[in-house]
Amino acid sequence: MVWARDAGLVVEPLSGSESDQIALSLDRLLRASFAERNIIQMFERHLLEIIAGANVAKDQMDAEISGEQPRPGKICGPVPIRAAYFGLGDDWTDLVGITAANVGYFTPGAPADWIHSGTTILGGTAGLPIRVGSNVVHVILGIQDLHPSPKLESVKFEINAREEAVLNLEYTHQDPLSRHLKELEKAYLWKQNDTVLGEIMISSAFGATIEQAIAFPALIGVSYIMEPEARVHDPPNLDGTVHNVVMSTG
Repeated sequence: MVWARDAGLVVEPLSGSESDQIALSLDRLLRASFAERNIIQMFERHLLEIIAGANVAKDQMDAEISGEQPRPGKICGPVPIRAAYFGLGDDWTDLVGITAANVGYFTPGAPADWIHSGTTILGGTAGLPIRVGSNVVHVILGIQDLHPSPKLESVKFEINAREEAVLNLEYTHQDPLSRHLKELEKAYLWKQNDTVLGEIMISSAFGATIEQAIAFPALIGVSYIMEPEARVHDPPNLDGTVHNVVMSTG
């Protein structure tokens, strides 16, 4: 909690039972989902930031952290980040949910919108950021390319109208054991009313056809989300018109 306060975040202390529940949820997530030790170590390196996310979520949503299967009216988390929490489609590989060149595929050699208001689900303007809703908090630890033949060269974020440094993923193509994952030096913590615009780029060296220029960018980290929203299965229902999880900014 000291780390969160030093970062200027408004937080609420966790109880002992909440801390135990977070530890149990993370253990289940890591042991069941990842065999690679380097992925587990990444989560361990960012544990203080994951806990800070819980502190922020508890204050923001005024509810108790209750694990992966929360009690009514509590906070679900920490859980893996769904693409639907950003209005991107059914899952991270659902490129139909992304408005970009070539009907959801990306134009090689130039930045293309990824996380933005112009997706099919959000129905806003392409190139404008999304806004994080009041019923969710995200802790972003890294970015990966889920395509079996990864081509993602880089990712760039604009957070609260501030441009971040470009994150290069090119070296992650070389080692399949890395899961083509770029770990962040410092986690991003996205909370209520934060605006996020994400762009990706694929090198033109791969060619210009749909089959050649394809990537499945995905965020890796954890989310804390209110129990009613955690029960929503259909991705389009998570936008701000029904459930306050993600909204268009225009």
